[in-house]
Amino acid sequence: MPRTRLLTITLVVCLIVVYFYSGVEYVKQRQKQTDIAVRINDSSRALSLLPQVPKDLKQRLEAAQLANLLAKEGVFPGEVNTTDVISTVFKAADANKVTIIPFSTDPWREKKVESRVFLVFRLSLKVEGNYSGLLGFIRQLEETDFHSMVIESLDVTKSETGTEKISGMVDLALYTLARDTE
Repeated sequence: MPRTRLLTITLVVCLIVVYFYSGVEYVKQRQKQTDIAVRINDSSRALSLLPQVPKDLKQRLEAAQLANLLAKEGVFPGEVNTTDVISTVFKAADANKVTIIPFSTDPWREKKVESRVFLVFRLSLKVEGNYSGLLGFIRQLEETDFHSMVIESLDVTKSETGTEKISGMVDLALYTLARDTE
């Protein structure tokens, strides 16, 4: 009988210890949930204080684009050979030891910005290399004879962990002035 009593007491003590630790963990998790809820509420309040997007944002953006393009009006090339543009991009890649894979182009298209019509030639490419090579490539593109070439988007990611290789998706556009519309 004393042996069963000792076993029962030991079992009860073990259960109390397990319940105690479970309760402590529950309290810790509950506190973390409360902290997260407070942070979510603070973030929501901060977001609600941000101003709403203006309804005329698209028109303002187009006006800013036109002003930027008109500031470059003296640098718009006349006739542009598409092969020269592509060759310039590949020379910049070679000079900076980066690789372009894949490469795609869109045909020349008209883009109307307010009363101006521009011809736009777009290129999309994936560039792979190290950081300094990619940076040099972008800088060299900015300094080409095609002063109206703009980088419309640039998305850079690290290729693999443990390497210095990075890759970037680059969208370029070359603008030429087509004509005024009245």
